[in-house]
Amino acid sequence: MNADSVAYAYHVTGAVQAAAAFLSIYDHFLTFDREVSLMWTKIDARAIMYFVYRYLGEALLGANLAASVRSLGLLHVSPWYMYFQTWASALIIWVVQARVQWVALAFNNSDRKFIAGLVFLFFLEILATSIQLGLFSTSGAVSISTMPPFCAASQSKQYFFAFTIPIVTFNVFLLAVALWAILGYYRQVHRVLKESAEWGISPTIKVSSRELIVYFILTTILWSIAGWIWIDKDVSLQQVPQSVCLATMIIIGGRFALNIREATTYQPESPTDTLPSMSPIFRPQHSELSTVSNTGEFEMDTFTPEHHVPSRT
Repeated sequence: MNADSVAYAYHVTGAVQAAAAFLSIYDHFLTFDREVSLMWTKIDARAIMYFVYRYLGEALLGANLAASVRSLGLLHVSPWYMYFQTWASALIIWVVQARVQWVALAFNNSDRKFIAGLVFLFFLEILATSIQLGLFSTSGAVSISTMPPFCAASQSKQYFFAFTIPIVTFNVFLLAVALWAILGYYRQVHRVLKESAEWGISPTIKVSSRELIVYFILTTILWSIAGWIWIDKDVSLQQVPQSVCLATMIIIGGRFALNIREATTYQPESPTDTLPSMSPIFRPQHSELSTVSNTGEFEMDTFTPEHHVPSRT
């Protein structure tokens, strides 16, 4: 690769990393009021998972941008940072996936075989990614270009096998399982409530079902495009999909967690109550949340047929 091509790819990478960091931080700013009211007031395992991928993820995006700027200034950046940010990205992605699976498992909270099978498949995904990243880290597959001096993996296809194949395969399977579980839950609730026209599906179930489907579809498309770039495009552009994927996973995962918690905790005083003024994309609508019963908050992420609410329509 000539010097002009390297410089162009490096400037593109820096611009994408800056955009990814900005979008993630800006989205955090938009949802920070919801985070304070929903997460900081009830710190549990789910909230901690949110804090991990939200704050550590944004810190990693910022570190990647700083490393890019440092290299652009013709300063040395250790090739070992490449390994660190790759493993850190994988860890953040796993935490996001674990949070989403927690909700998917709630639809089958009494089926131990289902839970064991899903956890086992998630472990296989982590193992497959870890093996590929381990081979990448021990192969010395990092080259230092002298114009400008930045790290580039000489085997970018390793990213395809480490991230795209495990994540997309697991997502497709989990989407099918989630759809099956959601439909089964709806059928179960319908049987329980078919003789009473005054009862309906819990808004928590509606919001959770939608969030799961949207998450799986968006992330599958995202990682498929990233895999195509890693396989088909020049090695110097490999940081572009990695930065975009990481930022997108942080944003989607953050909104997913906030929407689920808001759906399980929102208690309007009357049917005409409105949600707080800010209404980001994918946020639960008032029509979905205004039918919560006055029987108190039920345990989040534990769905049973009893979690239905009176219909006011």
